[in-house]
Amino acid sequence: MPEDQLKQRTVYSKTNPYRASLIERYNLCSRESNKETYHLTLDIAESGISYEVGDCIGVAPANDPKIAEKLLKLFGVQGDESVVTKRDGESLAFHEFLLRKANLVQVNKKFFSKVAEKAHCKKAKERFMEMLGASDPDLLKAHLEERHVPDLIEEAGGASVEPQEVVDLLMPLMPRFYSIASSLRTHPGEVHLTVAKVSYELLGQPRGGVCTHYLSERTPLKQPEIPIFLQPHSGFTIPKDSMAPMIMIGPGTGVAPFRAFMQERQAIGAKGKNWLFFGDWYQDGTFLYGDYWRQMHSKEGLKLDLAFSRDQESKIYVQHRMLEKGKELHAWLQEGAYLYVCGDAKRMARDVEAALLQILAEHGGMTDEEAKDYVRSLRKTGRYLRDVY
Repeated sequence: MPEDQLKQRTVYSKTNPYRASLIERYNLCSRESNKETYHLTLDIAESGISYEVGDCIGVAPANDPKIAEKLLKLFGVQGDESVVTKRDGESLAFHEFLLRKANLVQVNKKFFSKVAEKAHCKKAKERFMEMLGASDPDLLKAHLEERHVPDLIEEAGGASVEPQEVVDLLMPLMPRFYSIASSLRTHPGEVHLTVAKVSYELLGQPRGGVCTHYLSERTPLKQPEIPIFLQPHSGFTIPKDSMAPMIMIGPGTGVAPFRAFMQERQAIGAKGKNWLFFGDWYQDGTFLYGDYWRQMHSKEGLKLDLAFSRDQESKIYVQHRMLEKGKELHAWLQEGAYLYVCGDAKRMARDVEAALLQILAEHGGMTDEEAKDYVRSLRKTGRYLRDVY
């Protein structure tokens, strides 16, 4: 993409975000599923942002105000103290820093050392100092991994750390990125996101993902509050050839960009074949955008293979469906199909690639090395594209 065109699409940035309004939010999962995955519609009509399918939206979240207030009490300060951030030299109130700029989930060793030095509780101070001087660094590492910033300060019985010291030592709150789930041609002035709410327990207390709880719980509707910016894709988009077949593998929220892909292909009248592999827990409770995919299947000829892991005794995942349809999948690749994978990088993407290699061996008559070379060739020619995280 020409640089001037790229700049035109990315007027806003991490340091200069656009404040979008949330105009729609609903849970895509049933109550019985015990999952919460939200469809969000953001209003960007006045932003000038021009996105393409395959792009991501960066969201600069805010921390929970209750956590920020708790920290002010533990530090023994008011929150109106003026501080300056190291990264960009911004001057702001300490309370605002805790809300918008501070990573309150991860504790680094430098911050821990300062808390150990300034801890109010004598026993905690001694214990912290012992950990800092321990010969086994894994002891301290494990301790920090099990605590958020408020947990540590509470464990210290409070700590007389100056606001500017806190600012200098805490890690920054980073933006979170979400695949765009809409086509601008189909939904002008809007950007759609698919957000799985993250909830877990730590030290016996319920916790939540910073950005997913910010978007699903704390952001009011129809107020320009969500700081966003565009993260352009680096090739993860629909084929330029409108006749080229597409194979899309996107379990869970990994299906988001493929909703955008299908909307875009339909809007431009692309005639290429489309095949989606989707998976989640239950067909009745967690089939994200299920009605849309069924409609695409019945009216637009979308080939649809589903893997719901908890609908039967044995777990079934998208890679199992790929292997079941291995002969046809190989034939599509031979026809020039583009293969897309979106979602979990740790297990799903690895298992999908293993299935792909097995399919090439079984149905393409390739040796292991030939199959790996074929996959490398697909990558090199831009026909095997992944957006994994």
